Amino acid sequence: MSSALAALLAASTLASLAATPAEAIRLRYRFRKGEVATYRTLVAAAAQSDTPFSAEPMRMQMRVDVLSRQRVLSVTPGGTAQVESRNLSGSTRITAMGKTQTTKAEPEVTIFTLTDRGRVIRYREVPTGRARGAPPPEAPVDPVLGAAPVGEGTGFGDSDPLKALYGLNFPERDLKPGDTWTAQSPVEMAPGRKVVIRIASRFVGMTRFRGRQCARIVTSFEMPTEPEGGDGAPDAEGFSFSQQGRVTGQLTSFFDVAEGREVYTDGTVVMIMRMKMGAPSDPSGAMETAEMNSVMKMNVRQVFLKATVPGVRAAGGRAR
Repeated sequence: MSSALAALLAASTLASLAATPAEAIRLRYRFRKGEVATYRTLVAAAAQSDTPFSAEPMRMQMRVDVLSRQRVLSVTPGGTAQVESRNLSGSTRITAMGKTQTTKAEPEVTIFTLTDRGRVIRYREVPTGRARGAPPPEAPVDPVLGAAPVGEGTGFGDSDPLKALYGLNFPERDLKPGDTWTAQSPVEMAPGRKVVIRIASRFVGMTRFRGRQCARIVTSFEMPTEPEGGDGAPDAEGFSFSQQGRVTGQLTSFFDVAEGREVYTDGTVVMIMRMKMGAPSDPSGAMETAEMNSVMKMNVRQVFLKATVPGVRAAGGRAR
């Protein structure tokens, strides 16, 4: 066989291999009742606010390091699980106005209900004094968006709406590298007032990550923050307040296909806010207004450390 013909055959073979579509894969979580998984979450954040009350911008830096435990409380025959997430230990360090303060992480407990696709049906933050493992009542289905509203309607300060991103929300179909899907999760920010987190995900492909065969998923999201503020209309005394803002982010997750769990996630979250306040400046009713703009950027990382299942050997952060 001539070298030219051999080269042509080799090129044809490579071309046919390249043209062969990648094998599709169905991604699902594998919940096991009684399983306990331990994670470490790290957050580094910086914020700046411009306000007319200060000649210089107000700046703040924050670092969070938390160890948490996720316990599977129950699993239905269809694969829907209730998972309790509990902070075990950690600290928060905040530097602002030249001073640094370090506090211990709050003993926060959240119970998530989610499907084996990783679709969050609801989450509920529970008092730490509540009996461990007591399931919350089910939420009604949202008549407009067709999904159960998540959160407890206590606002940003008490109920983090980004917890709606707890699962990767895989589609029903099998996925090939490059496939994308979208989802939206309504979050109740206050009684009767919701915002919608819009999520777009992409299956980049399979990769070997820390000794595990993982699916690499890139997730982008955005949500408004308007329900947290007023509508800007003056009250009976002439005072007004309005707020506009948006939270956006992108996360890259590595999902262990065999074990059905996320083993590593990192990414960036950005929050931009604008607040306007007005008040009468004199008896004539003339209004004096002030505006404050703020931006916060957070780098987030979550690392799977280990898991134990009753009667099964412990699985660590690397392949067994």
